[in-house]
Amino acid sequence: MTMMTGIVEAVSTKDVNTKFGNKPTYSLKINGGWVKCGFKNPNASVGDEVEFRSEEHTSELQSQSTISYAV
Repeated sequence: MTMMTGIVEAVSTKDVNTKFGNKPTYSLKINGGWVKCGFKNPNASVGDEVEFRSEEHTSELQSQSTISYAV
């Protein structure tokens, strides 16, 4: 697992049907690739600088406390 930083290029949401009803899932486009955030809203916008974990086959946005915003 590697820690990486990048600028958010796009934010995507998709509703999925779960046994608890429709729930949104979130993804961020960072450094030209998509980072899946799952059901957790990353509260990041286009242009924000974020820090995230990168793994061999999946990437997840680290907890909100590690998101830093570009000034």
